Amino acid sequence: MKSIAAIATAASLISSAAAASRVPLQFDITEVDLSSLQKRSVDSEPLEVSPHVLELNRVVGTSPAQTWIQSIRNGPGSNGMYKTGHVTNLTDLNGYEYIASILFGDETLQVIVDSGSSDTWAVQKDFICQDSDGNRLNDTSLCNFGPTYNGTFQHGSIPGVHFNITYGDGEFATGLMGYQDITLAGLEVPHQEVALVNKTYWNGDNVASGLLGLAYDLLTSEYDDATGKSIYYDSIFTTMSKKGIVKPDLFSMAMDSKSQVGQLAFGGLPPVETKGKFISTPIRMVALLSHRPEAKTEYSFYTILPDGYVIKNVTMAPTTNQTLAASKWNTAVSKPAGFYNSTTPTIVDSGTTLIYVPSDISDAFASGIPNSFYDFFSGAYYAPCDAKVPDFGVVINGHTFYADKADLIQSSDPIDNGDGTFVCLLGVTDGGEGPYILGDTMMNSLVTVFDVGAGMMRFASRG
Repeated sequence: MKSIAAIATAASLISSAAAASRVPLQFDITEVDLSSLQKRSVDSEPLEVSPHVLELNRVVGTSPAQTWIQSIRNGPGSNGMYKTGHVTNLTDLNGYEYIASILFGDETLQVIVDSGSSDTWAVQKDFICQDSDGNRLNDTSLCNFGPTYNGTFQHGSIPGVHFNITYGDGEFATGLMGYQDITLAGLEVPHQEVALVNKTYWNGDNVASGLLGLAYDLLTSEYDDATGKSIYYDSIFTTMSKKGIVKPDLFSMAMDSKSQVGQLAFGGLPPVETKGKFISTPIRMVALLSHRPEAKTEYSFYTILPDGYVIKNVTMAPTTNQTLAASKWNTAVSKPAGFYNSTTPTIVDSGTTLIYVPSDISDAFASGIPNSFYDFFSGAYYAPCDAKVPDFGVVINGHTFYADKADLIQSSDPIDNGDGTFVCLLGVTDGGEGPYILGDTMMNSLVTVFDVGAGMMRFASRG
């Protein structure tokens, strides 16, 4: 069992060309004509179950995107670097990640599946493992990877460029860029640009040997050797789309904390039951990274603007039974009792465990749980493990999706409170000034469709 005292760690850095002084995070949202991009209409033909499904397995660990987004939330520091908050190792916060088996070249590897990052990479044999201070470690097992990749690039390396990414908890990976054949879910992606990591500081799960990044090209991490400038390249799903490997141009995910498994489907739905219809909302172009202002007019994260949240059985007064006026982002729709308005950018991320919401909403949720408290060192809420939690849901395009209560308090993994008692982590936490995140706590109750071709996110409740 973990102790709360062990959760707090020192802040660490993520590379960024941010402004020289720390400033409040600003969301710059641009309305863009997407008609030329939309290959499917909002309510086009029903989605079918895909034959191309990748099984996901849930393991204890922290997706790199989770710590990356955590650092963005805290804004740039005085040295232009993005810093994380008090918690940088969210594995200690019952963090989980989903891994899958892919064919990387001619070797089968387990990789982290991440909708919040864009690079696909594997760690190479004879890589250099370092500690957090940059010292080389003689024992590479201390980086906690699974089996390393033993080959080279099938179609050659790319001269004059390199791979370099630093995540929010201080982990980094550097290496070479080149072309490789990737096979996943029965689909071959030939000549895909990937990275082979040859130097890293990593806190792995002893299973995964790399990462499968499913976000947009704007988040890729290739750099010019001479100038140091970022070079965007086609991420793996972009390649699958451009080459017609997957049709329609979408992927979907169904995850389940109870069974510890999930499914990632390409071109359709995973083979799980849903109830009710799919609800759609546009993917938004939002500049969350100051060093990548192109996000105002290009896609980066899978970002949506929810209507707000519903919390039932709490004493704090929400906005009740109202009709939210139409705005630039929302049509006028009736809101249920217990509704809290929050039309702020929210990232849908399979690599983040918790739901990050504005402070007043997380406070309202916690206020409905007797003896709950907020721990400033870990940046999370806790409660007695047998506590009853309120209903919590996110409202998307007028429809409320509720999280499973088993995910709203993680009672299966109690944490030592330091006084002989034990508490459990709550699944909703304070996102500060943002960006806010719908993580696995919510996604475990949904089938989530990343409809890249239509520029839409689609959601349905699990059956």
